[in-house]
Amino acid sequence: MLRKIQVAARQICHPWLSESCSGNRNLELKPLSWSHGKTNDADFILKMVFLLLLLGLTSCTLSSHEPRLEMLAPDTVRVDQKVLVRIYSLEPEWKVTRAYFDCAKRPKPDLVNVQNETIEGCSKTLFVEQDTILIEFTPTKVGKIKFPEIKVLLKKDANYFNVIETGFEYFVLGGKGNSVSENEKLD
Repeated sequence: MLRKIQVAARQICHPWLSESCSGNRNLELKPLSWSHGKTNDADFILKMVFLLLLLGLTSCTLSSHEPRLEMLAPDTVRVDQKVLVRIYSLEPEWKVTRAYFDCAKRPKPDLVNVQNETIEGCSKTLFVEQDTILIEFTPTKVGKIKFPEIKVLLKKDANYFNVIETGFEYFVLGGKGNSVSENEKLD
């Protein structure tokens, strides 16, 4: 039986790479208030720096359409039975560019090399074809197995990237028969 799993993500937005970020901008600019009707250069520069910092911090917000993944993976398989897992984006504007497993432990958020479209600290890649991650393997051990954590790099337009972490578990039954023995049943 296949199950569908949806995973939500956090957005990594780089406002310095583009003229505008996706999402809603509800920033209202009001005229700067000047004390005593006069201003000096230092006061003006300080207020401009503050305004630029404020714009930089609020220019990029998460939109209501955060990228999500869907995973098609079997719950239960048999030893020596080929397994194919598919992971893809539910949002058509977000494309899966790369996927990794067994990444180095790093502090959050994940660093994205936008020039090479890679995630820093990740080197073991998974196969990506037509915006879908394809993972095929043949289990050799009986029991509950957890696939290593997967990091997925998604791209929208030219300069927007997201990293989503996901994973899956499956139960492997022994033998090729149709019945489940007592020692293979889940607890």
